[in-house]
Amino acid sequence: MDRSNDTPRMASLLLVDDDRLILATLAAGLRHMGYQVAVADSVDAAQMLLDGGLCPDLAIVDVHLPGRDGLSLALHQIRPAIETALQRAGELDALRRTRAQLQEALDADREINVATGIAMVQYRMARRPAFELLRNAARAQQRKLAVVAQELVRACESLHR
Repeated sequence: MDRSNDTPRMASLLLVDDDRLILATLAAGLRHMGYQVAVADSVDAAQMLLDGGLCPDLAIVDVHLPGRDGLSLALHQIRPAIETALQRAGELDALRRTRAQLQEALDADREINVATGIAMVQYRMARRPAFELLRNAARAQQRKLAVVAQELVRACESLHR
């Protein structure tokens, strides 16, 4: 069975730095971590790699390079990358908020179902009339059904301790 499609692709990196010791050390460390690494000691050398078809997943570029600085290599891509990262962070934050709201709703539904069950047993009623009893109590008190249900469950739990 061919498992070549199951293996994740190694991320490719482009390192650009004029200090050859830093470049070699960082490249060796990143290769040891499993990344594919291409190196260039100037913006012009990096541009030649890119023009030759290199398409790295990430470029780590020294900003202070002789001649053209590192930003000139990344300037046309840095703003979209920043905007994408900021948008992604916003999306993740929205997902966290949505998850918290959904969890709250699930917890409230659970409390309502447990309280309905308590009313069913206590008053020997079917589910629908027991639910209506809780809902009418919440309306009469001008409170949320989930709050009334939670109080009933807590009161029942404290009685049975």
